[in-house]
Amino acid sequence: MKITNKIKLLANVFAGALNAHSNKQYRPVITYYLPTYKCPWSCEYCHIQSTNGKELSPSQSLDLISQMADSGVVRLHFSGGEPMLRDDIAEMIGCAKKRGLYVGISSSGYLIPEKINELRDVDIVFLSLEGEEDIHDHARGKGSYRVCMDAMDSLKGKGIKCWTTTVINKNSYKSIDYILDLAKEKGFMANFVMIHSLDAQHDSYFNSREDAEKYLMSPQEIKKTINKLIKFKKMGLSIGTSEEYLKYILRWGDYSKMYKKENSEFKCWAGKLYCWIDPEGNIYPCGNVSGRILGQNGIELGFKNAFNRLVHQSCQGCLSGCQTEQNFIFSFNFRSILNWLKKF
Repeated sequence: MKITNKIKLLANVFAGALNAHSNKQYRPVITYYLPTYKCPWSCEYCHIQSTNGKELSPSQSLDLISQMADSGVVRLHFSGGEPMLRDDIAEMIGCAKKRGLYVGISSSGYLIPEKINELRDVDIVFLSLEGEEDIHDHARGKGSYRVCMDAMDSLKGKGIKCWTTTVINKNSYKSIDYILDLAKEKGFMANFVMIHSLDAQHDSYFNSREDAEKYLMSPQEIKKTINKLIKFKKMGLSIGTSEEYLKYILRWGDYSKMYKKENSEFKCWAGKLYCWIDPEGNIYPCGNVSGRILGQNGIELGFKNAFNRLVHQSCQGCLSGCQTEQNFIFSFNFRSILNWLKKF
């Protein structure tokens, strides 16, 4: 990404944030779009692939992306499911790039070597990585580790920026040293996020407490792991996650709860400066509330109108990595902003 485009991107992000702070006028700056719920894997702590629902047609997706750009969106991130399963993923990326958006994609690595040329215009790819082969395959499915490694090598061969995302849980936390050694060897940044807990007041990724206990960590294990990551980050190891987010986790308190109604550290900007879109085009403040509240359909209402009709949530904080990192940035936390300026 050219330096002039980076400056333009940052200027648009902070212009939207300043307007939200000063005039209470909100516009979407970042959008997460799930073009499909389909996924080739069966992760034990993610059941998104079992979610029923239609997908937007190629023309509807392109129209929605164009409307995002017209509404002020400057960063679009494709997630899923596995977005590489969409036959038109290259067209969606191309449309977003032509409109000047910074484009990212989260993937398991599936089909990336075969479709590597379709990703030539993407700005960054996040690959899911849980650790060594046995740990990764245990969580995501046999053969998934090899798929991730092949994708990483293909991206590096084409000069496409690649980061990894690791869900911190009872198994993956043992692989932190391995992941960071691999990051140094292959030249990527490692991102770490908390697993969703079994919160009785909200939907859980787990089917039962028995399933959850295979992955959920004790408060002592969480704090030990986070302190280790903070130490490694201070040492300059290849950790993309901000120190602000890591320290935020340490201060959280009750790890059985994923959400807070009151938060003195920042204001939640979900539905004000960023939003989340499901495969049918329904828009939500964030992914955590999808399916629990009524979404506003971007095809029927138009993206801008749907965004303006979003109901802002009573929760003001959560343990979700991407939401919390963005909330720090949009609340003008200097250390968090500096971290992402350095990394991107």
